[in-house]
Amino acid sequence: MPRAIIFDFNGVLADDEEVHFLMFQRVLGEEGILLTHEKYYGEYLGYDDRGCFRAACLAAGRGLSDGDLADLIGRKSAYYTAHVAGHNVLYPGAAEAVWRMSGRYALAVVSGALRSEIDDILGRAGIRNLFRVVVAAEDVSAGKPDPEGFVTALAKINERETGGSVLQPEECLVVEDSHAGIEAARRAEMPVLAVAHTYPAESLRDADDVIPSIADLTADVAERLTQGLRTKRIGNCKL
Repeated sequence: MPRAIIFDFNGVLADDEEVHFLMFQRVLGEEGILLTHEKYYGEYLGYDDRGCFRAACLAAGRGLSDGDLADLIGRKSAYYTAHVAGHNVLYPGAAEAVWRMSGRYALAVVSGALRSEIDDILGRAGIRNLFRVVVAAEDVSAGKPDPEGFVTALAKINERETGGSVLQPEECLVVEDSHAGIEAARRAEMPVLAVAHTYPAESLRDADDVIPSIADLTADVAERLTQGLRTKRIGNCKL
């Protein structure tokens, strides 16, 4: 069975993917760059702020210095914070799912969002202290689909473990909504459960399993998935 659950944030716990799109669109529009809904959801969703701004500027033939990038990220963060202030943007059932899982597993977040955004939303929902580890955009040099975030989370969880054996990647169930996130989990050699919040379930077959929403996440779902994968690996003589 899994010993840790690692959640993506935007699109899994927080229902704010469209907000992020609108804020990216606003900032890029101020720079004379058009970001369409199709382009964002088709190519950039799952990227952190750095990755999205770099890709959009490259596609527009624009150079981007480190200072320019920091300015774009800062403006977007300010717009985002103002937009969500005073609102609970978690998906229905998200907080309850986190509470359910917190009694059984070590919990972590791995996200391309800024730490301030994650802490604010989880804090206002009263569940920030249920997560042992939060790996945000500032904590990695490469965002998803690079596996660095998940590898970093596992290392941090193990640093905080007192007693017991060291967690292995296959004991960490990742919960994701995007193809970039699923690829990152795969590259980190972690099983991955997709939630069909952002994309239809039939398009998420690169995950090990799919549930309709985060409200459907239970210990039974997590343990059935990982037990099924273990049985499959034994059958294929991979253990």
